[in-house]
Amino acid sequence: MKNLINIGATEEEEADQIKAWIKSNGLQIVIGIAIGFASIWGWNFYNDYQDQQNKKARALYLTYTGYTDNSTVYDKLLADHGSSSYAEQVKLLMVKQLFESGNYKSALSLIEPLTNSDDNAISSTAVFSTAR
Repeated sequence: MKNLINIGATEEEEADQIKAWIKSNGLQIVIGIAIGFASIWGWNFYNDYQDQQNKKARALYLTYTGYTDNSTVYDKLLADHGSSSYAEQVKLLMVKQLFESGNYKSALSLIEPLTNSDDNAISSTAVFSTAR
């Protein structure tokens, strides 16, 4: 870029130098622009996908909260969206259901991993529930 145009050359020579530079670097410019647009499109596609997955997980969670006896919704939420925060919340609901039915060992084994959750509200609730 430093010696793109020779100062003092005629307009015709400067135009020829610019054309030669574009000819030698045009492909890289086009590829750079294409990669930039592809990156933006890919990022937006990924964000849309994440939003859709969160909506699906939320719908399953709300379905389970309405019908806590429905173990198929519980299993589907854990299988399809096991890393979402809804999975941890539905596990807390399952612990409550197990505890109320008198199945203390299963409730304790399900709640112990939640004490190390990244979500402070989940981990605090799990610690307090374990202590009870």
